[in-house]
Amino acid sequence: MRPFHASSSSPRPAVTYWCRWLAQSAYEVHADAAVVVTGGQIQAVGLGGAARRYLQEATGPVVHVDGALAPGFVNSHAHLDLSALVGGVPADAGFVPWVGALLRARANATEAALSAGARAGALALLASGTTTVGDIDTLGVTEGAAQASPQRIILFREVLDGGDPARGQEALAALDAALASCPRGAGPRARGLSPHAPHTVSRATLRALGARRGTRPVQVHWSETSEEVDWLTTGGGPFQSLLGPPPRRTGLAQLASAGLLDGASLVHGNHPAEGEPALIAAARASVVHCPGTHAFFDRAPFPWSDYRRAGVNLALGTDSLASNGRLDMRAEVARAREAMPGVDPREFLDAATRGGALALGLSDSIGILAPGFAADALEMDVPALRTCPKRRAALAWSESLAVDETPVRRVWIAGALAVERASD
Repeated sequence: MRPFHASSSSPRPAVTYWCRWLAQSAYEVHADAAVVVTGGQIQAVGLGGAARRYLQEATGPVVHVDGALAPGFVNSHAHLDLSALVGGVPADAGFVPWVGALLRARANATEAALSAGARAGALALLASGTTTVGDIDTLGVTEGAAQASPQRIILFREVLDGGDPARGQEALAALDAALASCPRGAGPRARGLSPHAPHTVSRATLRALGARRGTRPVQVHWSETSEEVDWLTTGGGPFQSLLGPPPRRTGLAQLASAGLLDGASLVHGNHPAEGEPALIAAARASVVHCPGTHAFFDRAPFPWSDYRRAGVNLALGTDSLASNGRLDMRAEVARAREAMPGVDPREFLDAATRGGALALGLSDSIGILAPGFAADALEMDVPALRTCPKRRAALAWSESLAVDETPVRRVWIAGALAVERASD
């Protein structure tokens, strides 16, 4: 793979992409289409006769896409700074011991190693077609990776105090410094807030984060384990000796009272209580499923259909290399399909694109290929599209998505070429 960076701010002429197949979304796949891009934004999409007219009238460059042009993947939850720990934290002893081993391994790693791992992780995601990343930035070392990558990276600065007010003040001070150095909006390297989880952040610190939120995106680990849920509501389980007295309130109730639930992205969500999917949907929040991590811990089936029935937006994420073998959104789609064969496979592809954009607060600018949206796209060869009926094209596109059989040829971010795979 060869990475590229947009280096010029001068106006670019309109570029017309002539596509053998165009996947505008997980549900809309068309043969023989044209996409006109100006200034990094899609200006027009033509199908059939309109596509041929755009091609004939093109006055700028024409890019021929022999495979399928599709939206770039959106990785809604990553920990790029843990990439250096790949394969070093086994889960054999269970989740709570794994967390302790993870913290020790990260403490023993140098800042240079963590930073280099973050850069390598971002590059791996880019090479496999991920154009946007929602990343949990725990120590501030991911900033360099974000600056070096052409991807859109939202850095969710993590805050965790374990119920200790003094530790909470330190974490808030570090957060304030980080927020001061990064823009408020949803640009390429925007800052978001990430209270680690309702069971690891005190009520006072949650309220302080709610007061700082404004229009910033929020991401929080929620209901990942039954032990977490048990401690929050009853004070029982293995967290009892680690976290002190419980709030005796659900995680959703704590987030809502702090002003952090509306529009937030809730990561994992493996153990929703009855009625909680409806509360999440009413708050216009999203749930981010991480199939790789789910398999790593050999967890019970994810309640995908429960969330869908309640109208919750679902997204996908890779999580970190400490609990996943690779950073590749194609692998997450494939794992979700394998684990949930009864679900329409287009739902997983949608979660990895449009659903991810919605989870990160970017649904008006990325996630689909349509006029007014950013030209964040990838090109992949999809042999199944060559022989299937056109009415089945969207299903064939989602069913054929497999990590090793579907190489990414090119990746564009805001119309600028970011990756080009050498011809075999």
